[in-house]
Amino acid sequence: MAVNDRTPAEVIEFFRPGYPSVYALLAANDAHSLLVKQLADQYPQICFVDTHPHLDGDTDKFMDLIHFTHEGDVQMAQTFFEAIQNILREDLSRR
Repeated sequence: MAVNDRTPAEVIEFFRPGYPSVYALLAANDAHSLLVKQLADQYPQICFVDTHPHLDGDTDKFMDLIHFTHEGDVQMAQTFFEAIQNILREDLSRR
């Protein structure tokens, strides 16, 4: 999300008109992130990709609270590629 628990309150408040439940959404985002991480820890066959670095709370990469700008799209693609490139390489080498 464009904001997180380290985002200044005035920035969070900027999003409140479009997202009146912004604080509840912050809590839901944190809970969702924790749940996904716990599932990945429990099931090692799942490739966990932590998308928070370089995205979470970076308002310049979002056009609103949850939708990426072009820069955000590129960052998400780079993050996923970096996380899965070894898996892809290994899988392709077996073919």
